[in-house]
Amino acid sequence: MRAQDCNPAPSSTRASVSDVPPLNQPPLKGDLAYGIGLGKDHGWVGHNGEIPGYNTCLFYHPELDAVVAVEVNSDISSGDCPKDTPTLKEFPQNIPCDLPADRFFTALAEALGKPAPSPPAQ
Repeated sequence: MRAQDCNPAPSSTRASVSDVPPLNQPPLKGDLAYGIGLGKDHGWVGHNGEIPGYNTCLFYHPELDAVVAVEVNSDISSGDCPKDTPTLKEFPQNIPCDLPADRFFTALAEALGKPAPSPPAQ
């Protein structure tokens, strides 16, 4: 397969981007955005992801000119998680349910003085 076969034509890219509803209008007021795999929240621009056994976060903060990358060889959440969510039982429970990379990223973002992006709704 040729590389150009893997990439959408510019016209199809413009069409898909134009179909995304504006995220800078109420109720979001420009505080949250998402486009082509990158989200923006609390000044951080990036993305997190999860596959079985693996969990990641990669975010950039323009004001800090800092990139934070977290890779964890686990996809098991900790904290007060729903009963159907696999959860590490030996860790503190009186904290919100979160995936490992998200928990590490939150701690790193706070250490840098900038709040982490809001967690997704459970």
